[in-house]
Amino acid sequence: MTEKTTTASFGREDVPIDGKQKRVHRVFESVADKYDVMNDLMSGKKIEATILQLEKNYAVRDKQDVLAMCSLQYAAQLEKFKNQSPFKSSSSDDKIEELIDMIDIHMSTY
Repeated sequence: MTEKTTTASFGREDVPIDGKQKRVHRVFESVADKYDVMNDLMSGKKIEATILQLEKNYAVRDKQDVLAMCSLQYAAQLEKFKNQSPFKSSSSDDKIEELIDMIDIHMSTY
């Protein structure tokens, strides 16, 4: 008979299983407000880089053409992402559990 595991890995530390979800929630809450700002900045940089690449590769007459091309690329990427989304569950508890699993997989690579 095997012993029931009472701890789980959280980064480089073992924590009680029942406390792991609370820790993940605290981490999420601590970065949630900054996440939108960070996402906006990263998106702006990505759009800027895409615009420069499109202008370099194509004979573009004006910025509206480049913005239209950029918008089409990102709309296609968004549709592809929505079809591949790892979140299939509907309840927030299930989504938190999925996030915990994703964090576990990511952290196990270090």
